Amino acid sequence: MSDRTRSGSGVWHGKGAGIGAALVLALALGCRQPREHAPQQEGPSSGGSEAAPEVPPSQPAPPFVSITAGSDGTCGIAAAGALYCWGRNDLGQVGDGTSTDQLLPAAVGGGIAWKAVAPGGSHTCALSTEGATYCWGSSVFGELGNDTVGGSATPARVGGVPAFIAIASGEFHSCGLTAGGTLWCWGENRHGELGRGDTLRSHKPMAVTPGITFRSMSLSAHSTCALTTDGRLFCWGLNLGGALGYVTSDSCGGNGAPEGTCGLSPKRGQPDMRFRHAVIGYHHACGVTDTATVLCWGENGQGQLGNGTHDSAGPTPVVGDLKYVAVTGGEKFTCALAAGGDVYCWGLNDDGQLGAGSGADSPEPTALASASKFISISAGHAHACGLTTEHEAICWGSNAHGQLGSVVKLRSFAPAAVVFPQTP
Repeated sequence: MSDRTRSGSGVWHGKGAGIGAALVLALALGCRQPREHAPQQEGPSSGGSEAAPEVPPSQPAPPFVSITAGSDGTCGIAAAGALYCWGRNDLGQVGDGTSTDQLLPAAVGGGIAWKAVAPGGSHTCALSTEGATYCWGSSVFGELGNDTVGGSATPARVGGVPAFIAIASGEFHSCGLTAGGTLWCWGENRHGELGRGDTLRSHKPMAVTPGITFRSMSLSAHSTCALTTDGRLFCWGLNLGGALGYVTSDSCGGNGAPEGTCGLSPKRGQPDMRFRHAVIGYHHACGVTDTATVLCWGENGQGQLGNGTHDSAGPTPVVGDLKYVAVTGGEKFTCALAAGGDVYCWGLNDDGQLGAGSGADSPEPTALASASKFISISAGHAHACGLTTEHEAICWGSNAHGQLGSVVKLRSFAPAAVVFPQTP
């Protein structure tokens, strides 16, 4: 399997995330940072270069309580605790027992009530309401956390771990957070993304450096960040673009993995600042301050810092005087949820990931082309999704693998509602 740089799960994951916790999801931050960008094979507006497979007639989706974008896939939890996933599925990431891309939501783990889900790149992990952890997809790097090197196209129980209150996934690694603030991580570690001070992968969950009490976390393709209870940001893993917020010198990667400098253990990112929430992307990162301002730092070639320029920088405020409650980052683009429920995006837009109704990049916040009000947002590699106040799942951007939940494999430059297969 090629080691491409895509991201994992979609929202910022922290204490209180789960069924009914719509407000926490709204305040959550996403980070799923995918591969180094290559244009998706889709037409100029919504056209596809390959014929879409036949799919059954669709119908409106049921009410969702959460929606999370992974690298090239998406998952949502319905009001009754049912889990649905769709999108890229070559490694069994959807979890419905198949290995073909799913354009429309497929039921996962029937009989299990779910409270949180984290689609990544090669795999997906989720938490049941009873406190159990499950993962599915590839386990080449130990992503399933069950001490195997194979894979599973249906949910496989992760043993030997405490009950987690939140879960997050990167491209090839995942982390879970306990009620006591301890972070456990497993999977790929060639960039130190497990935070153990080494580069040895782990096929079983291992506790991150003790002595730090965390309240939320964000995973990108090959990096991890977590916030403490008092708002301090700690980051580790691959440091492309300076996204970790501090200078690193340890060489890492190679053997098919992205190369660069890394931080192998948790270290304070942006040490002079405290955040309500933060998100780590592939080349950049952002945080929401106590004054509801979004600050971003790192690479800015496509305007993903939102400061009106294309110059890379340290932490700088996003242009404008809007107050924000959440931020999420994809590869070279960012979206944020403003107080009042409006969504603004900035950065790269070649796949419509800004949701503004056109394909133009923007170095400053651009309003989403939707009249809906949102309570949460989540970004993947080149698509994003949000949950409206009416509990409707809406997605926009790339649809090369069916990650938008529509009946055809076509990108969308404007937000569109997720639809369901029609029941007999």
